[in-house]
Amino acid sequence: MPPPRLDLRRQSTATATGIDDISLTTGLGTVSATWATVVQGDNAFDGPEFVVLTGSFSGTMDFSLAVLSGVPLGTIEGTLTVDGAGDAFPLTGTFRLPFGLDSSGEFVAPRPGQDAFYLSDTGMLIPVRKEELALGIPTVRVEVTFR
Repeated sequence: MPPPRLDLRRQSTATATGIDDISLTTGLGTVSATWATVVQGDNAFDGPEFVVLTGSFSGTMDFSLAVLSGVPLGTIEGTLTVDGAGDAFPLTGTFRLPFGLDSSGEFVAPRPGQDAFYLSDTGMLIPVRKEELALGIPTVRVEVTFR
């Protein structure tokens, strides 16, 4: 049987394994991770799992707004490296932590089955979409910009 033919124009997925060290006093810390870009391989009936690209990431994180002021935002700055290519890409990003609202409009922990939101850069509410849930629980949204 011939090997599967890969069409890299199809959707890809990134998987990552990492570790962070964030101070619960200051909200500042570091992060490092390895990542892989995967595409659909030889089995159209399960998730993408054929690895086409790998690399690593390291950087600093700032969750001081969340830790010190209860504002559900954090930032990241670092470098993404592609294995075997010698390429490194500086990046910045924003973590949007999901939250619910109590009856007085205060931020509370999100709960399954209840409306959840992210906070925009201008303080507006961004509804959590159904694809941003994992087992019904809102996930952190990370928006990354390569510089």
